Amino acid sequence: MKSKSMFVLFFLVFSIYFIFSLQPTPNESKYPLGGHSFENGKKISLSASGYDFKRLYTGEKQYQLMDKQWFKWEVSKNRKTIGYITITQDAVYNGDFYYLARYEPLTDSKQPFILNITLSGSTSPFYENHAEYPKGIDMTESVWQGRQSARAHLSKYTAVVENKQYSMWMSLAYVYRQRERGVLEELYNKVLPIRNDNRGNFSIYFPQHKGTVSEQWSVVSASPLIDWNHKLAQTNLRMADLNRARKWSEDGMYFITPTTYVPYAPNFFWRIPAQYVGELFIRSEGARVFETFGIVSMYTAVNTLNKDGYWASTPRSTMLYDDYKIDGGFYDTRFNTDTALFMIRAYNKFKDQDALNVAKTYGGFLINYMKTHSFKTKNGGLLVCDYGNFETPLIKTHMK
Repeated sequence: MKSKSMFVLFFLVFSIYFIFSLQPTPNESKYPLGGHSFENGKKISLSASGYDFKRLYTGEKQYQLMDKQWFKWEVSKNRKTIGYITITQDAVYNGDFYYLARYEPLTDSKQPFILNITLSGSTSPFYENHAEYPKGIDMTESVWQGRQSARAHLSKYTAVVENKQYSMWMSLAYVYRQRERGVLEELYNKVLPIRNDNRGNFSIYFPQHKGTVSEQWSVVSASPLIDWNHKLAQTNLRMADLNRARKWSEDGMYFITPTTYVPYAPNFFWRIPAQYVGELFIRSEGARVFETFGIVSMYTAVNTLNKDGYWASTPRSTMLYDDYKIDGGFYDTRFNTDTALFMIRAYNKFKDQDALNVAKTYGGFLINYMKTHSFKTKNGGLLVCDYGNFETPLIKTHMK
């Protein structure tokens, strides 16, 4: 009798466990895909509906000039994992916001993943202004198209989108394929326009093609991001581009890959170690976006300095490889020293200790590099090698 009672008890416990195990996992889609640095500002929220989300990790770091948070979510639909979305968001000390959303699909689907951007208290219609390329994709030849009413589907360009309550520097939803050596292949024909309902809601459409990644970023402010009467500010923002000729990603700025780099194709982009847009912005006037994005760029440089104390060039240069057997991941003195000078200028402007510390770290690296990668000149100076690869540390890339 006792054994029968134990069997009944075991059966009840197992049944309860089995029933609860069949219940769906909590659907977190009703929650914003962001954190308190945005929510406390009560200005912008990121969300998605119609999916189930499982948070894989989250992180936060407070800097002197901004609060950074990042999240990665597993995205499921009908109990099947369809991709991953990563959100990086920065709440800047001046009250502005920056985010970058990155979506990685695991399957092919005709239905895009839709990320919703909501601006709290937005009540008036939006206008947009973007630069186009009448003479080919070249920022030196680009021209502003002029202020126009924002359409239901925004143009496929990085644009300034603004109304009476908000101003945004808003990228298109880029689509890439990751190539070897850190190079991105742009798939512009797969880019889908951003949807605008003119009530403060924007829908970002990320196509679902396995093997691709999509990114979209914005600088968001409750104040005008640019003075359109300031001609030099217009020029500097247009020349910065971050549109079709240059790209901005989670780890920095990407340029069109030189023909002498491997891998190469006309639509390939490589991450340049320098932060030329951020450096231009912190010494420019006439646009609030210059300060906000300059700070984002500054901390991006802080976070991408490698353990050896420099910013690496990841593609292979055929010239360096053929002549010196120096492969990808090499050190370029010009790009690195330009970034260190940007850190010093940023420190002078913002008094940010992280920027100064990074400049000092690189300075120590450069001094050690000069000891082994230089030639003495007739007047007692040093001719420092332009490039280095520390898998073959004794190779010098200059001729006497």
